[in-house]
Amino acid sequence: MPQDEQKANDLFLKAGELGCATAYYNLGLSYRNGRGVEVDQKKALHFYELAAMGGSVSARHNLGSLEGKAGNHHRAKKHFLIAARAGDKNSL
Repeated sequence: MPQDEQKANDLFLKAGELGCATAYYNLGLSYRNGRGVEVDQKKALHFYELAAMGGSVSARHNLGSLEGKAGNHHRAKKHFLIAARAGDKNSL
């Protein structure tokens, strides 16, 4: 069955607005990787932040990665510590 990534992103946005942190995380992935949308690191960061505030540990880890790549090592460290304390082994 063909996948409609643009429709999926629309549904992720609606689910995120209803409180689903995983949906915001998936939307962040879409913008980071260009799935159904143009690659946009600022939007990816925005949706990862929303997901992290909603409790997504994976989003918190990805925020650490993006901040580290941007040279914001202090912020990256904070994100990695929060994610590691929540059980994310990749953040160690």
